[in-house]
Amino acid sequence: MQRRHLLNPTIPLLPRAPGGARSKTTKSNAAWLSRQNRDQFVKQRAGTFRSRSAFKLLELDAKFRFLRRGQVVVDLGAAPGGWSEAVLSRLSGPAKEETPSLSAKIIAVDLLPIIPIPGVDIIQGDFLSPVTQAKLAALLNADSGSRGLVDVVVSDMCHNISGNRIRDVESSLELCSAAFEFARVHLRGVGAGALVMKHFAHPILDAFRKERLELSFRKVHYSKPQASRGESSEGYWVCVGWKGSSL
Repeated sequence: MQRRHLLNPTIPLLPRAPGGARSKTTKSNAAWLSRQNRDQFVKQRAGTFRSRSAFKLLELDAKFRFLRRGQVVVDLGAAPGGWSEAVLSRLSGPAKEETPSLSAKIIAVDLLPIIPIPGVDIIQGDFLSPVTQAKLAALLNADSGSRGLVDVVVSDMCHNISGNRIRDVESSLELCSAAFEFARVHLRGVGAGALVMKHFAHPILDAFRKERLELSFRKVHYSKPQASRGESSEGYWVCVGWKGSSL
């Protein structure tokens, strides 16, 4: 006989695992809820940003100062929009001004839909697809102020974690390479421009940093923001001082 909820008999309870313990799924859900309730960044984002990850970008910018008024910024892997909201808050003018300065432009790209954000252009599509990249280039070229160029590329792109370490590292490398190639073509000028992107720690990614990033930027900083989960192997590269497209 299936057990029922004491307050509402029409709702069946989840089955218990052998020995009277709740199933692993129930335990995982309970652990997740407990972690969320203790998470200071989850509490801070309430009514401010759509995702706690916005605090990662704000922390990186506070440390390395790559966002300024009037910039053209492309946000890759933007859903649900927390990073774009964080960029918007940095590119905005005086306090309480809700839109960025007129010369600023923010473009958010993701395979998943993003609820509209005033002041942000949104492209839904797979960034690895030539079709999506063509749409992005067309949007940049349509803006007389940007002339097809950008000041900052930020990427929080991440494939779904498979649990296979080699596959996950290869996926991270693929996304980092795609973000770098976009930056290589579209960053505005030598000495300026920044690329910020997530990666997962591994010797293969370290080689990518040395062979591509450090040859293309004056400084490549590594940072793991406090808002990153302690158990996560993710980290962020903040690449500043674009040397120009020589690769």
